[in-house]
Amino acid sequence: MVKFHVSLPLWIVLVLIPWAGFSQQTVRGKIRDMDSQQPIAFATITIQGSEPLIGSNSTENGSFRLEQVPLGRHTLVVSYIGYETLTLPNIEVTSGKEVVLELEMVESYETIAAVTITDEQSKAASINEFSTISARTLTVEEGSRYAASIADPARQAQNFAGVTGAGDDIYNDIVIRGNSPRGLLWRLEGIEIMNPNHFASLGSSGGAVSMLSSNVLRASDFFTGAFPAEYGNALSGVFDLRFRSGNNEQREMTIGAGFLGLEVAGEGPFHKHSEASYLFNYRYSTLAILNHLGIQVAGDVLPTYQDVSFNMRFPTKKFGTFNLFGVGGNSLADFDTDPDWSETITENEVDKSLTGIAGLKHMAFLGKNAYIKTIASASINDYTYSYNLIENGKTRPNYEESSLRNNYRLSSLFHYKFNLKHVLRTGIILSQLNGDYQARTEINSQLKPTLEIGGNTLQVQAYAQWKWRLSSRLTLNSGLHYLRYTLNNNQSLEPRLGLRWQLSKRHTFNVGAGIHSRTEDISTYLATQVVEGDTLTPNRSLDMSKAAHMVLGYDWQINPHTRLKVETYFQHLYNVPVSSDSRSNFSAINAYSAYDFFERGDTLLNEGTGRNYGLEITLERFLHQNFYFLSTLSLYQSQFSLDGEQYFNTQYNGNYIFNGLVGKDFMWGKAGQNTIGLNGKVTFSGGQRFTEIDEQKSRDAFATVLSATPFGGKLDNYYRFDLGINVKINQANTTHTISLNVQNVTNRLNEYTRRSFYNPATQKISTVSTKQSGLVPVLKYAVNF
Repeated sequence: MVKFHVSLPLWIVLVLIPWAGFSQQTVRGKIRDMDSQQPIAFATITIQGSEPLIGSNSTENGSFRLEQVPLGRHTLVVSYIGYETLTLPNIEVTSGKEVVLELEMVESYETIAAVTITDEQSKAASINEFSTISARTLTVEEGSRYAASIADPARQAQNFAGVTGAGDDIYNDIVIRGNSPRGLLWRLEGIEIMNPNHFASLGSSGGAVSMLSSNVLRASDFFTGAFPAEYGNALSGVFDLRFRSGNNEQREMTIGAGFLGLEVAGEGPFHKHSEASYLFNYRYSTLAILNHLGIQVAGDVLPTYQDVSFNMRFPTKKFGTFNLFGVGGNSLADFDTDPDWSETITENEVDKSLTGIAGLKHMAFLGKNAYIKTIASASINDYTYSYNLIENGKTRPNYEESSLRNNYRLSSLFHYKFNLKHVLRTGIILSQLNGDYQARTEINSQLKPTLEIGGNTLQVQAYAQWKWRLSSRLTLNSGLHYLRYTLNNNQSLEPRLGLRWQLSKRHTFNVGAGIHSRTEDISTYLATQVVEGDTLTPNRSLDMSKAAHMVLGYDWQINPHTRLKVETYFQHLYNVPVSSDSRSNFSAINAYSAYDFFERGDTLLNEGTGRNYGLEITLERFLHQNFYFLSTLSLYQSQFSLDGEQYFNTQYNGNYIFNGLVGKDFMWGKAGQNTIGLNGKVTFSGGQRFTEIDEQKSRDAFATVLSATPFGGKLDNYYRFDLGINVKINQANTTHTISLNVQNVTNRLNEYTRRSFYNPATQKISTVSTKQSGLVPVLKYAVNF
């Protein structure tokens, strides 16, 4: 797998002071009951503080429309008898796009204070009504505002408490509470999907660039522990992404260009008299522009990629609503290097992959209080890596590996609202998983197969969860998740529990607990060994890794715009695969991808354990009066054991993470309709762990001998400062956006790896330290019309 790094710095200063015109825009949408998803008719919708008052009522199908809303940010208030009042601040109205909202209201238990929501849900909570703790809503608005997030949902999540990257600035891996990034579950539109990132390793959860553009996403959920029962096959967290629906009344376009490439998005109705709509985004990206400016993001590599996302919505009068959605992309990195061991031979590496995901979702109401949602999906990932030697202009293949995976899934859930106190959701997920893996190595000037494995299996999941509002201040979420892996007939029954106690209007206590399990990539179970001429699959019966999560949280709503959130947690990991070789320190807890498993060639046993515990503090001011900040501090320990007795640091045990983000928008123009946003971010964290060399044993053996204590060494502490500048200009029916995000403004070269080895010729220990990315500017221009 290719790793990218920046080698040269560059400073870019952007000054833009144009004049722009003034116009108004439409704000419209639909209002539904959160539990039953039924439309709410005759609700009152107003723009707070508008003069004269701008307001309307929802129709029988829950639709509403506000005409001639001035450009800028507004507060939308939605009220209806018997429901909690919604107050949505910072609804941004621009001239280039209509504002289309999908709102959900909660039925009142008693007289409860108004709920403040930004971009459909309170950021302090979760869209999923069954979540209780360790959950956060991510919005497209935040993605465009956070410095150096470049509208990537994974990089955006790295700003939250307990979350960091996997030790590489260029990659967007998500390490949650010291767990391996493999423990993350990706979902899209309610169903599990393959890793949606470019340049991703087999069985990993991150990559260099997300395939999903912010142009097609809406508010989504991110969980860091003790997640609800409908989420399975995950150990550390869940990223539950959602597509927004295209505008079903008028056609709109977005065209963008920048250092990372070109992008075009479109949406609108299929025809004038239909409620059906389409939404798509296409992106072609090359880093050639940065290379010409002296920013070699990948050294000698010139990676390219392209992707497409789409969501088509087809509502019907009698048969419910259908959605056809998907995402796909391919990536290529082809580069030559000069090896240290030869002056006449050049190395050539080619890394390419193709990923495609498509799904069909159907939602139908069964009376006023129930609905059923069914999703069928298919996905493919085709990956190839080749290593060649070039001598005297001739290319000699030396090594090649490839994998082809096809997954087919069917998910169906039934949701029923008995009354305002009791809500039930139950469902089943069937997954057909197929995988073929090959490796070929040069033997006698020819590539010969050294690995050929393949197979398929059925994975079955079922769940039931129940929300019980015991009172206006006390809510209990409980459930069960069942997971069965038919390849070896291993199974897991996982109870989940969450309790939310609103002590007063400003103070809330939360508790969550549950059992979670995860299967490995199918290649791990099918890995072969040849013993006395017989081909064996010693890991076929390997059990699932499991984790028990326990979380206790406290929320203090200091004022309507600021909150303090504290969570403490303990995770016990067990059934963890470890090597049967007593000389090996391998544990799946430290594995980054599936290659760490099946290329080892040894037998794995479910005898490993692990433990993660820590404290997380979040102080956040949501955007108010054009100013926001987010400060998170995470103190944690992440340890593993090979035998359940002696514990060591995991690779991802950095011990602490601090993130500080701050931003301010300045309004300008004839009517204050334009915006300049300044955003900054600072990160401090402990370095990742590595295994040191045993100097005395290395000298005695005249060879490199690693320490018997795995991951006893620690890289230098990590520091990075990022800066973002966003300029938004509104003209008649058009919005121009120019953004400059600079990652690592100070050009600090954080440590990436540190390796020591014994040199028999000099009889000395040598240490080599490689560095992370330097300064990386990302400039982009986009126009909406």
